[in-house]
Amino acid sequence: MDEDIMSSPNRLVECRICHSEDEDSNMDTPCSCCGTLKYAHQNCVQRWCNEKGDTTCEICQQQLKPGYTVPPLPPLLHYGSSPINFGYVLNSH
Repeated sequence: MDEDIMSSPNRLVECRICHSEDEDSNMDTPCSCCGTLKYAHQNCVQRWCNEKGDTTCEICQQQLKPGYTVPPLPPLLHYGSSPINFGYVLNSH
């Protein structure tokens, strides 16, 4: 057999967040998910953590592996004695 076939070549997998294909060596496995949900680009996972505000996988409920962070909450403003947080806006639709 050909040596290239004998070595373990990178295979194309899909990022579960952006849905683009890339070699598995360019992907991360950030949690316990498996199958088609196993792989994601590291930048995609970090962007998702920034958006949702935590580092827990919403599918397998496991904490993502170390290295993923959440940005700090914006400072609280005070109106009288009540703090007001303008960091997150709820959509009323």
